[in-house]
Amino acid sequence: SGNYGLLDQIAALRWVRANIAAFGGNPDNVTLFGTSAGASSQAFLLVSPLARGLFHRAIAQSLGSTAAGPKPRLRLPYYGFAAAEAHGLSLAPDVEPLRALSADAGLARLPSRGETSGLGGLTYVPLVDGYVVPDDPALLMGTKRQSNVPLLIGHNADEGLFYANDLPKTVAAFRAFVGSRFPAR
Repeated sequence: SGNYGLLDQIAALRWVRANIAAFGGNPDNVTLFGTSAGASSQAFLLVSPLARGLFHRAIAQSLGSTAAGPKPRLRLPYYGFAAAEAHGLSLAPDVEPLRALSADAGLARLPSRGETSGLGGLTYVPLVDGYVVPDDPALLMGTKRQSNVPLLIGHNADEGLFYANDLPKTVAAFRAFVGSRFPAR
């Protein structure tokens, strides 16, 4: 599906479950903690059926915007996003030619910031594939499709200030910003 970063995190949680006792830990008492992008990863893990039962609590500090709002879909266009699979096929018909690229050649194929404006400048984010991520975390949080674990959420002062130049400065600019990010809503 392309959600390899989340699959790596789930594999790490499985390793922890299998090995934590050897380090004096309890496999039935695992707490996730993440800040910013790490907190966003937790939002995806909280709604992923593959991560269910691998952790028992979560602390999300300064939950990043990666988890909020609509996400691209694997095979369908959605909220102005092209289908992720179509984007992948535009790079190469299968993965073998991409594996043969040098790191510099692979990076040169990434879309520019202007081409990813619908993602808020983020080139790659987890996508809804129906397997790792069944739907947008923002739609699943607080429902029975979210892991039923205690969740503590906090926010650091001035989090994300390196994006401050991009933030709207007036009410009209904020409305235009929201309208461009979520045109159907």
